[in-house]
Formats: sequence, C-alpha cells, structure tokens
Amino acid sequence: MRIMSETVQAILLFLFVLLSSAIIIGIVRHISPDFNTFQIVLCYNFFALLCFGPWLLKHGTQSLKTTKLKLFGVRAVLEFLSFSLSFYALTKIPLPMHTSLLFVTPIFGTIVAVALLKEKPTTYSYLCIVSGFIGVLIITRPGMEGVNIGVIFALLAAVGFALCGNTIKILTRTESSSVIAFYMLLMSSVISLPFGLYDWKNPTMEGWLWLMIIGVLAYSQQLAVAAALSKVPYTTVIPLNFAQLVFVSIIAYVVFDELIDLWTVAGATIIIAGTLFNAYMSSKTKVVPLTTV
Repeated sequence: MRIMSETVQAILLFLFVLLSSAIIIGIVRHISPDFNTFQIVLCYNFFALLCFGPWLLKHGTQSLKTTKLKLFGVRAVLEFLSFSLSFYALTKIPLPMHTSLLFVTPIFGTIVAVALLKEKPTTYSYLCIVSGFIGVLIITRPGMEGVNIGVIFALLAAVGFALCGNTIKILTRTESSSVIAFYMLLMSSVISLPFGLYDWKNPTMEGWLWLMIIGVLAYSQQLAVAAALSKVPYTTVIPLNFAQLVFVSIIAYVVFDELIDLWTVAGATIIIAGTLFNAYMSSKTKVVPLTTV
C-alpha cells in the first residue's frame, strides 16, 4: 500500500511539473510582445533564485561548498543559451509544435552521452535516435513548409537541454539536487544580467506579476522533480511526458486560438514512443536513462 501511495504521489508531482511547464510556455508567449527574450530569461532565473532564500537561511552557506564550480558554470551557460533559444522560438512557432520538438531532448541526450560520456549505446538507443529523427521530419515537414527559424531554435534548445542533462548527470554523483538548482539559478542570473538589462523595458504591475509567476513556477518545478524522482524510478513517470503536450494544446487553443495539427500529434507520438521504449529497455538492462531537471 505504501508503494502504491508513493507512486501516486510521484505521478501527481510529475504532472504538476508538466503543467507548470505548460503554464510557463503560455505566459512567455503572452508577454513576449512586451519584453525581449533576455529580459524574460533574467527574471525567470532571478525570481526563482529569490525563492531559494528560506532554504539558504535554513541550511546556511556551508551547504553550498563544492569543488565543481567550473562544471556548474558550464551548466549555467548552457541553461542560459537553451532557455533563450526556447523562449525566442515560442514567438515564432505554434505552442504545440514547440513542445513536441523539445521532446527530442532525451534523444539528443543519448547522443551526447555516447559522444562525451563514452556510454555504450544499445540497439534500443539507436532505435530511439531514429524515431526522434523521423518524428522531427513529420512535425516540420521539410520541403512542404517554409524554413522557420523558430523550428531551428527549438531544436538547438533541445540540444542545449540535452547537454545540460548530461552535466547534471555528472554533478549528481557528488552534489544534492538543491545545490545543483541553486548554483544553476545563481550563475544563470549573473550571466543573463547584462543581456536582460541591455534593452530593459519597465514592466507594468501586471508585467511584474507574470514575470514573478514564471520564477515561482520554475522554483516549484525544481522541488517537485526532485521529490518525484526520489520516490520512484524515472521510467515510472516518463510516460507522462505526453501530458505536457495536452496541457500546452489546451492553453494554445483557449488563450491563443491555436489548434494542434495531426502532423504534430503524429510526430510527437513517434518521438515519445521511441523515448519510452528506450527508457523501458534501459531499466531492464540496469542502465539509468538520461534525465533532465
């Protein structure tokens, strides 16, 4: 009964993470005409960092001791670039397409893990990569649709997030999830500061509210992901990823009058199916699949 209870808790926590991501995507699309991408990224990191105040007061600066500052710095640069690319892509392509393209992040993560971490690829890994490639082709339909810079930026963001996932994988060997999240937000705030201030636009009260909401949601996601994965294996919650496309599609339709097309559904289905199959087979062979936080 206890196992069932923890599984249910983990599922609910992960659904919250996916819903939060969908809400953040919707808010970024909503406020993008009023703020440049870098200002949104700066506020995203800064307000999430402020939420770490109580945690820092409780645990003290002693808990932040680390010998991995260079790797933390690399991750922060990657996070800044990835979020900047992702948020900019949101202004150029439909929300469901944006979400579907980011589903290839674990697939790129597999490629990076093989190339940089020298992990041994399996037949299932190759099938996952092929399914991701096919899914992207179906979603973007090159030759049938004009080249959209938003698609390119979304895919580049997915590559960046995959690189982030691998740095996290290394950091978790010695660092806690809270410390990893804190340094990411702190360093990303510093990196994004000059870019965000360059063309700063003073927000209205409503603008400040939206910017604070995405920061609070970003912080909440960090806690929820860590809590969910502490209760169950990643392979238990990864099938839920498709729920984010459902959440985003609802927001896109209700708020922005955007409909998800069948090409996006078909491509996303193939990408998710390949990822699920790889994760399932990896769990059977005692290989921990790549996760991103």
